[in-house]
Amino acid sequence: MKIIGFAALAAMSAVACASPVSAQDATIERAPLDWYYVSYVNYNPDEREWVEEWQENYLIPAYKAAGMVPPKYYHMNTGRWEMIVINHMPGGPDMMSWAENPMAEKIDAELVKLVGSEEELAKMRKRYADAQTDWTGGLGHIDRNE
Repeated sequence: MKIIGFAALAAMSAVACASPVSAQDATIERAPLDWYYVSYVNYNPDEREWVEEWQENYLIPAYKAAGMVPPKYYHMNTGRWEMIVINHMPGGPDMMSWAENPMAEKIDAELVKLVGSEEELAKMRKRYADAQTDWTGGLGHIDRNE
């Protein structure tokens, strides 16, 4: 199973935007939760160094330039997974149903600036997806009252 695309990750990662709320939803009290999408990933050993460079030199700077909190990357020393990637979802699970995501668009625009063109970004995204040998993920939260 391949990791979800950068646009989807971006949709789940940004911190600057609140979830859209309908008039009916405005009357519903929301629980004080911070939502995250957690990915567990293994990489092709030949691409591991490139993946880390991609994250450090492109993804993290693009998120920061877009005014958003970048994903956190945890390099694992034991267990089944090589890396855990944690993406903040400020709009909660609702973000997964958005038809358009302005946060993803900002991140994509910054990535294009960094790599030089949309075509080059598409190539790098494909390389990143192809570098992954195994992946799984899930949605979780932190209760701010605990």
